[in-house]
Formats: sequence, C-alpha cells, structure tokens
Amino acid sequence: MQKWIEQYRLARARSVPLIALQTGDGQSTVAQLAGQASEAVLTWDVVQGVIPCNALASGTVGLLLAAKDPGEGSAAARKAAAAAAYQGEAGVLELLEGVRKLPNQDLAVCLLNAHRYIQEAAIAQALWSRRDLRKDSGHTVVLVAPSIDLPSELAQDVLVIDVALPTQEEFWTVAKGLYEAANLPLPATQEQETICTALVGLSAFAAEQALALSLTPAGMNMESLRQRKRQLIEGTKGLKMLRSDESFGDLAGVDNVTEFLRCVCQGPLAPHLIVFLDEIEKMLAGATGGDLSGVSADALGQILSFLDTEIATGSAGILFVGLPGTAKSAVAKAAGRDAGIPALQVDMGAAKQSLVGQSEAAIREMLRVVSAVSNGRSLWIATCNSLAILPPELRRRFTLGTFFFDIPRAEDMPAIWQVWCRKFGLYEADPGGFNQDGWTGAEVKQCCDVARRLGCSLAEASQYVVPVLTSARERLEKLRQEAHGRFISACVPGMYQYPGRVDGSPIPPASDGGMIAILPVGAGANYGFAPGPVIQEPAKRKIGFGEEVKPEEEQ
Repeated sequence: MQKWIEQYRLARARSVPLIALQTGDGQSTVAQLAGQASEAVLTWDVVQGVIPCNALASGTVGLLLAAKDPGEGSAAARKAAAAAAYQGEAGVLELLEGVRKLPNQDLAVCLLNAHRYIQEAAIAQALWSRRDLRKDSGHTVVLVAPSIDLPSELAQDVLVIDVALPTQEEFWTVAKGLYEAANLPLPATQEQETICTALVGLSAFAAEQALALSLTPAGMNMESLRQRKRQLIEGTKGLKMLRSDESFGDLAGVDNVTEFLRCVCQGPLAPHLIVFLDEIEKMLAGATGGDLSGVSADALGQILSFLDTEIATGSAGILFVGLPGTAKSAVAKAAGRDAGIPALQVDMGAAKQSLVGQSEAAIREMLRVVSAVSNGRSLWIATCNSLAILPPELRRRFTLGTFFFDIPRAEDMPAIWQVWCRKFGLYEADPGGFNQDGWTGAEVKQCCDVARRLGCSLAEASQYVVPVLTSARERLEKLRQEAHGRFISACVPGMYQYPGRVDGSPIPPASDGGMIAILPVGAGANYGFAPGPVIQEPAKRKIGFGEEVKPEEEQ
C-alpha cells in the first residue's frame, strides 16, 4: 500500500474533516482511493457536477439529486435539471450545502482541481464551516489538485498529503497490460527494468500514453520512450533534461574533480540522477534581503527543506566555484553521461511566478518530479562565480565540498587545444607561438571558433581573443586569493593553492591600499600559465598612504 493511502486512511480514522491531496494525476488518485476505500466516494468538477466513484456512493448521489428535483416534467428532464444544479462554479457551494443535509454516513467528497476555485471567499467560508462537523457526520471533504495554495483561514485546518508518483512496479503493471492487449510476448526481466526505469518521474496517465505510443510490433522503442519522457518532464516549469555530447574523457585540466565524481557515481550510494544548478548565486539573488516580493526567500526555504529530506536518503551536493570559462558547467553537464544516469537542469527563474503562492506551487511541483526521478537519491551540482551572496545554511547542504576551478596549468593546455581543435575540425599541429597567458578553456574554444569562421590560423585568430583574466583581473585575482587553502582543487588532489604560494612567499592581500597584486613579469609558466610573451609591467613600490610610483619617478 502506498504511503499516501496509509496517511489518508489514518486521517479518516481520526476524523480529519478537510484533506488536500497534491497529485499530478487527480483522476488516477481518486480511482485508487475509491477502489480501496470502505466509505462512499464521490467527485465533483465544474463541468460534470457530482458523480459517484464506487457503488457505496450511488445512493448518496441519488439523495443529492433528489434534493434538487424540480418535481415537474419528464423523469429525464427532472434528472437533468437536478444534475445541472451542481454544475458550474456555483455548483460546489450547492454540493457542500447538500452534503451538510445528508444523514450521517462514511463519505468522502472529492473536489477535483480545487486549486482553481479555493481562493473564492464563499467557497473558503463554506469549507471552513465544515471543520467541526466531521465527528458527527462522518463526512470528509478532499481537495484534489496538482498543487494547492490554501487561503490563510484554511491553512491551519487542512491536512495536506503529497501523492507520490507511481513506482516501477506500478509502471510494469501498466506496461504488461499494454503488451497483453497487443498480443505481444513479454520482454525479458532486464528489459522490463529498463522500461520501468525510463518512466520514473511520470504520472500514471502520462506513462501509459508514452508506453502506448512507443510500443511497436517489434517491441518497445526505447528511444521513442525516452524522448516522450523528456518532453513530459520539460513540461514542468523550471526543469530541463540535459543531453550533453561530452563525457569526462572530453575534458582536460580538471582531473581531480572528475575522478572524485566517478567514485561518487560508482560508490555504494551512487546517485540515480544528476541535478544541475548553473550560477546558483543568480538564481537565489535577494533571498537573504533585497527581494521585496519574498519569492526568492520562499524558493530558498523550499530548497533547504527538500535537501534536508533528500540527504537523509542518500542524496548529496557539491559546489563548483571558480573563474568564468574554466569548465565548471562542462563538468556538471558531462557527469550524467559519464555515469550513465539522467541529468536535469533546474532553472529557478523559470519556476518563479509573480505571486509567492504561485511560485511556491511551481517550485514544489518541480522538486516533486526531481524526487520521483531520483527515487530519493540525487547528486546536486551547483556552479558559482562567487560565494559571497550564498547563505551559509545553503552551502552546508552541499555536503561533498567545494571545488575551485582555476586557469589551466601549462601542461594541460595541449590537451585542451586538442579537444577543441578536433570539435571545430582544425588540424593545426602546434597552436603555440602566441600569447596564451591567462587563457581558460573558454578562450581556447573562442579562438578555434574564430579560426574556423575566418579561415585563418590559430595565431591570427588569437588576436581577437581577450582573456577574462585580463578584462576583469582585479576581481578574479581576488577570487583566486580567497580560494587559497579554503577549497579543494579541481585540477590536482588536495586544497587549492594560489600560484603566489609556489615559491613559499606570502599571499598578497586581496586589497592593499586599493591595489591588487600583479604577478611578476615572466612568471606565468612558474605559476601554471601557458608560456608566451607578456606585456611588460614596470615594477612598482609602495611609498605610503596608498601611493605607488615607478622606479624612474624616484630619481
């Protein structure tokens, strides 16, 4: 028996008057409830009005219709008129009033798509008035919705139960029925598991449709099944299935973090899903102040609560911090393909709505799908260009540590050039001979792109590339200094060491009299940069009060 049904039965046994079932498939949920219930179950929707869901409810619906019988005309006309009284937006009020007048009995009244009308003042009042009637009447009102934002007067009175998405066993029951209906032989056990795994994260109805459209006379078309699943999951606001063409073998200069992720994905608590959050600091901007709408703060609260629950079942998180263009996102996107597991990208901006309640519902639905697809065990990878605005409570949820991505070492540059030259169809044997000081993988990619578009050599294309370390040197050097001894190196085992420490000298302060330290001329190769000519910087000496002078000015 599913957990939500146990919770529902317990609530019924304890005379809970108002229950909300949050489900992605309301019809299937009510069908399960009615099939296993010992009480009469009826549903109401704005078009069809009141309908019995099991034999026990037939007599109850008859009493409700009899109460609205106009007493004139043919039997068919009278029945239609009585049914019409419970249809339309006002029908729910008629139903609640009619149920109140019924004799005491075990009855569950399921209001479908309740999120559409629950905020109406009259309906909220009618539901609130039923709060103290349950013990005597035996009636329970069940609000069925994908996600529900309760009015403030009902927030403390409604028991909210989340209905989990179907399990793999339930998926196979559906798939088996389709195979038998098509007179096809059942697949082998391993293929059965593959089919059911591909459906994880879908509702029962969506899974049935995907299976039916992917079943061929030759058997199940798995590529079609996976494609339909991608389309259905991406229908959830804020979620996107990642389809990376790269694996860890296509990346260079980040050996430590890729080896760590391989071990995690092959370990005893191997994740079933990669969850990728790109530039998380921008997603949650204003969560700790500045966002007057409260949307970002609410999103942060939901993520913290969700990660607390998921960590208890084996989920974990890891933070990637570093300079732009240093393969943070590339590693995260390649992790799913390398491990052979699905990967989802979370976009909090797409899930946010204009109102807090709407955003909360969208984010809750997004996290519910993540939990279902991962089966409670996911690996969250978040990239960040600065940790300054991330609240400490969020950083603590990323229990596998923080890795720092720096500029590639000189010995890693040939492998990076080889990867991008191959992808752009360039076969230049030696891409050297020009300044690569401070280049990241992103600059290598840009250079190859320019060379292909202009039909020129890499040396000529390099003239159109400005490394980010040059254009934003002060900010990025400060980030590198702050990372020293605090984060794990993405490149080599151990803590990240700022290149200024290679010769044992102390790290220059991030800010000294308003000046950021500039590395000595010609030291690029010693500090892990690719060799090449550099622009000569005259030596400077501080003489007091933040002033700096060139040597010739001292004469």
